[in-house]
Amino acid sequence: MSACPDVLGLELEDALARLHREGWQVTVKMTAPPRFVARGPRRVLRLVLTGERQVEIVAAHQGWGEGGGRGVFPDYQ
Repeated sequence: MSACPDVLGLELEDALARLHREGWQVTVKMTAPPRFVARGPRRVLRLVLTGERQVEIVAAHQGWGEGGGRGVFPDYQ
């Protein structure tokens, strides 16, 4: 298989542009903690080669607002 460009940590839009420019087919999956409020840029967390010049990206928002952590985790402030 061809070597995939290193796009880990890049903003999702920048990573997609680079991969498409270099001829890669990309599938994107988003992940997030439960009950989150999305904010901040989306960043690439993981790459999985799925075929010849095909890659799956897992991405998440860099930041998120307060969710349901209060009262669930004893040390949560």
